[in-house]
Amino acid sequence: MLERRAAPVVSPPAPVDRAGRVRLATSPFSYFLLAAALLPLALFAFAALQDWQGLGDETRARIASSRDVIAEHALRVFKTHELVAARVEDRLRGTTGEAGTDEGALREIAAAFPEVNAIALVDDTGTVRTGEGPFPRGPGALAGRAYFRALAGGAAMAVGGREGEPSSEHFMVAFPRRDGQGRFAGAVVLAVSPEGFRRFYRENCPTQGSVGLIHRDGAILVREPEAPGDARTMLPHSPFFDLVASGSRGVTRVSTAVTGRAIELGYAQVGPLPVYAFYAVAEEELQAAWRARVARTALYFAPAAGLLAALAYFAWRSHVRLEEAVALRTRALSAAITERESLLREVHHRVKNNMQIISSMIRLQDRVATQPTETVRRIQAMAMVHELVYAATGPVTKIDLGAYAERLCRTLEAGGGGGVRFALSLEPIHIDLERAMPFALILSEAATNAFRHAYPAGEGRIEVALRARRGEVELCVHDRGQGFNPEIDARGGFGLKLIGSLSVQLGAVHRFERGMGTRFTMTFPLEAPEASGAFA
Repeated sequence: MLERRAAPVVSPPAPVDRAGRVRLATSPFSYFLLAAALLPLALFAFAALQDWQGLGDETRARIASSRDVIAEHALRVFKTHELVAARVEDRLRGTTGEAGTDEGALREIAAAFPEVNAIALVDDTGTVRTGEGPFPRGPGALAGRAYFRALAGGAAMAVGGREGEPSSEHFMVAFPRRDGQGRFAGAVVLAVSPEGFRRFYRENCPTQGSVGLIHRDGAILVREPEAPGDARTMLPHSPFFDLVASGSRGVTRVSTAVTGRAIELGYAQVGPLPVYAFYAVAEEELQAAWRARVARTALYFAPAAGLLAALAYFAWRSHVRLEEAVALRTRALSAAITERESLLREVHHRVKNNMQIISSMIRLQDRVATQPTETVRRIQAMAMVHELVYAATGPVTKIDLGAYAERLCRTLEAGGGGGVRFALSLEPIHIDLERAMPFALILSEAATNAFRHAYPAGEGRIEVALRARRGEVELCVHDRGQGFNPEIDARGGFGLKLIGSLSVQLGAVHRFERGMGTRFTMTFPLEAPEASGAFA
């Protein structure tokens, strides 16, 4: 930690008592100076502790994330190796599989995959029949290998470490071969170089710590960075074996079996394979990173501590700014209260208008024979407008007619069994909430009529189009069915009267046309007219 040497202060001689002992000054200002000296140190120590804890949390999160990336990458690479094995099978189908007969084909396939150094064909006795590279020769040379035994036992893929070849730079990925009856007939064994994995780790993983892949038996398949002389097998008493026995993934602090030093270790199993991705960071690396961060913090903190006395001298300015902030906040709160009251009045006004519309519909219902369920449906159409209001993230004074039309039509479809469908061509058109309500009721009448009565057989399509042109909104509901609902036919049913009354509110012109089905069209100005008719 950087320290700042205090400049010498010339002070008057300290008072002494009769015994000649120096008496410490006990004025309030001396206490303030002591606090000014100790407070920065205490704050710095607290910040350093918080930074250490935060660094630990960040490191564990980074370990978990990198561990998952490593495991996913390994699984994808092993799946690619499965394609290599399939290509070998396709290429060699019908050949004898005798030594030397297919080595050229195997070399050609291996050359297409940079991480695959060599490929071997092994018979069911574990004898290498065809292939070059780091494969042991002789009858049954691979029969005792764990990965070969796993394939013979029914595994679809097996991964082996450097069993029997501690100096080898490869590890083995093997896939079973089957005869015509599906019986085990040997294996396709790939000698995979770790260098492709290391290159991916260098490009995509943090530089701090070490990453790689470990076989369940303790063989280290890949490690980055790897130095000459690094062990390639975990010691029998390594905590790794206890960890993988208790779970397939985790992030924990352990002590290494070789040096006993503490590390943060993240591990995750690679799919169903006996392979684990790992990412480990030594505690010494964490401490070095923390000391570097503390040093950087001290570069800012030390000058701040030196200026604390000067800042205290100007503390009254902070008080002035605080008063100004309080006054500004008070004005903002007053404005917010005024706005809330205005919005509340607006809500009451809209509620009053909606109640007037509902009461007018009920009066019309008394004059014209109609079902009470229809009134309920119309009220639900109004409620859908308010659903859009409280679901909106923007201003609540405008309604998107396109969004409303889509929700209404999809609601009708959901309740109709799926035979009649809506074909929608809707533009996002925003109008005031006051004018959105009559539009919603008109569209509900027209769309519901077409949906219920146009196609008695229960199969058909209804086209709904909404667009804005030259300052006007155009709505069209067109079906190719048999015609009108009796409630809105030419004899003046309730639906037609309702549409007529609401059209006056919108300043709209509407018409029904028959021929090739029924077409309802309505045009109204995008902006509210100077005066609108009353709903009666």
